[in-house]
Amino acid sequence: MILAEHLSYTYTPGGVFEKNAVRDVNFTIEDGTFCGIIGHTGSGKTTLVQMLAGLVRPTEGKVLINGLDVHDKKIRLNELKGKVGLVFQYPEYQLFGETVLEDVMFGPLNLGLSEADARKKAKAALRDTGVDASLFDSSPFELSGGQKRRIAIAGVLALSPEILILDEPTAGLDPMGRDEILSCISELHKREKITVLLISHSMEDMAKYAQQILVMDGGKLCMHDTVENVFSHGEKLREMGLDVPDITRVILSLREKGVNISPDIYTLSAAKEAILRIWREKKCSEI
Repeated sequence: MILAEHLSYTYTPGGVFEKNAVRDVNFTIEDGTFCGIIGHTGSGKTTLVQMLAGLVRPTEGKVLINGLDVHDKKIRLNELKGKVGLVFQYPEYQLFGETVLEDVMFGPLNLGLSEADARKKAKAALRDTGVDASLFDSSPFELSGGQKRRIAIAGVLALSPEILILDEPTAGLDPMGRDEILSCISELHKREKITVLLISHSMEDMAKYAQQILVMDGGKLCMHDTVENVFSHGEKLREMGLDVPDITRVILSLREKGVNISPDIYTLSAAKEAILRIWREKKCSEI
């Protein structure tokens, strides 16, 4: 379980450029949850996840991972690495190994695993991210952008984190590359029951993959609820400079025109079923 208690972070406190990036944020995320994090640029999303991963110490408050205070100075760094994995934007810029396999093995080796165990972990992580075995001995710098992104994510997965945090992992990729990577992460979440926190500007991705959503605005946590409930507040999201999935926008437009349809629909399949049901009811009433 992830527990955030009164988390706040201030950049350059007391200085001319003082900025309250995160302000008194509280939430709980249960094990095995796929949680989306949304908010416009500057809302505090990245600072928040950096505190969750132990990279940035809160100005106030604390983060507990299964009861472990991630900012406790007595906690060994290796102990935290085994719990939380963070994938930054454009993680392929962090690749440096001569081969794909060597690059992904680096993390497990640094945690003290034997070369044989590190190799086993790396191969499993590469398979989980859809990297073909024929590329294991290739230079990562000779591969496509999408393949580099998969390898970089595999490098984090090879550490076997209980919690995987991804900050815009599909930024800059084409729609096919984006869907392939997020599908791999979703399958891993379902199979291994790991907790996933995904920052994304794509409301369609949130609707397709997330179970819950955290909404940040001006450094504050404005909403933390199921996907259905968050997207039912379309007007409130728009006031924050956000949006809802395209299909939700269609549903809300139908409601404005007097169609009696639920406002918490956010997937194409659910919209199709609801519209067909209304159409059948209308036909029956006309007979």
